[in-house]
Amino acid sequence: EGNYRLTTWHHAPRSNSDSMDPNKDKLKTLTVHELPYAKEIVVSSLAMEREGGLKVRVTEGKEMQWEEPCTSVIEFRADGNSPVTINFSGKGGGGAWINAFELSKWY
Repeated sequence: EGNYRLTTWHHAPRSNSDSMDPNKDKLKTLTVHELPYAKEIVVSSLAMEREGGLKVRVTEGKEMQWEEPCTSVIEFRADGNSPVTINFSGKGGGGAWINAFELSKWY
């Protein structure tokens, strides 16, 4: 039970950044940077304090040392009894890139 903050990072690569994939046959036929992805993601949950969800732009590129990847920050409340579901919906088709997430208790 309590208030929480979820931060997520969304960045699509422009080169094959998945060269360590153990499935070598898959690597020969499909590369990560060729996968279709949504340029915008809507993050939503019934537990969110903000209604209507949050629209997040997905960044892309090879090198991000000079720019920050796109992030989303949502705050929500858990009652301690019911599960909390967070939805990531890609707008315009394709997959939704989620590179990392951080969940923290929020006061």
